[in-house]
Amino acid sequence: MGVSVMATQLSLSEGCNRVGKFIKPSVNKKNQITGAHKNDGHLPIHIHFKYRLTESLEGVWSTILHGTTLYVHIPTNTNGEGSKDSFIRLLEYAEEKLKATNVVVFFQEDRSDAPSWMRAFLFLGFSLLPPKHHLRPDNQGFIYMMYVVD
Repeated sequence: MGVSVMATQLSLSEGCNRVGKFIKPSVNKKNQITGAHKNDGHLPIHIHFKYRLTESLEGVWSTILHGTTLYVHIPTNTNGEGSKDSFIRLLEYAEEKLKATNVVVFFQEDRSDAPSWMRAFLFLGFSLLPPKHHLRPDNQGFIYMMYVVD
């Protein structure tokens, strides 16, 4: 598997029994994700990761790959159902296919379920990023947590 360095879009197919497969950029089917351009290590790549858990349930994550760090936004409408399984698949994919060395999750600090998300990510091995950390964007109102890929 690989991505053409000439690609301007990245489509990633995910399903219950597949880890992922890169396909032609123009394809946009029910179980596929679109993103942005080549990864030369300097420009960020926007990847939507969608993992179908059942016929009626799928986990969807919006990510940015910048260098070897994958940033994952946790939207306010994300519920716990299916999130854990699809997020674990995302971590596996980040390590095995994207060769990420760090995964940084971020979510709004004023959301009512922020403490629950913090506990969940701490359980998975994430740690809080301090405000001046070099991998933390200077965005106020968000909690940033980092996982170092071994």
